[in-house]
Amino acid sequence: MRIGDPAAVGPIIGLMASRRPTVPALARRTLSRFFDPDVAGDRELVPKDGRLAAVRVDDLPDLATHQAAWQAFWKVNNDNYVRNPDGYGLKRKP
Repeated sequence: MRIGDPAAVGPIIGLMASRRPTVPALARRTLSRFFDPDVAGDRELVPKDGRLAAVRVDDLPDLATHQAAWQAFWKVNNDNYVRNPDGYGLKRKP
């Protein structure tokens, strides 16, 4: 299965606020895989200073802070990524 539609990023960020027990974790993991399909299983991506950094799941910020970081990152970068035609996820526009 191939994922990586840039139009899906915003709604997935919204799912981070879900009250269903497993949905926020799945949304975080999906976002990480969108931007780095090879991110290690014990890490997820967190936007920091305009970049994405892999952080151990034990060290993730609280959910509201994490969601706000993704919203800010995507607001600035939503036009900078496209579907990766050669593989999985998104790639930065040249």
